[in-house]
Amino acid sequence: MKNYLNFENDIKNLEGELGELKDSYNQKGLAEVDTDKISKIQ
Repeated sequence: MKNYLNFENDIKNLEGELGELKDSYNQKGLAEVDTDKISKIQ
């Protein structure tokens, strides 16, 4: 079971990934939807 404070790192990582996806000039960009990763996060 996760401690409340451990979720802060998860949220920070997700916010970083979201910021990268919003960056239209990012080299990786959004090439395809990673449904496996979305399912795992949910």
